[in-house]
Amino acid sequence: GGKYFKSVDIKTLNEIYENISSDIKREREETNIKDWFFVAALCFFFLQFYLRYGRGRIIQ
Repeated sequence: GGKYFKSVDIKTLNEIYENISSDIKREREETNIKDWFFVAALCFFFLQFYLRYGRGRIIQ
């Protein structure tokens, strides 16, 4: 379940914010975008290769 907080002034609001940050359990997630850039570069390479040597030979 969740928790309910009621603030009537700035002091209680600051106390609520302090309690919330200590109650939240955070897990670190590693996000690696290197692979996405590699796949995009590879797709562009094959697209360029197709446009240059493929059926239509659009690029000289």
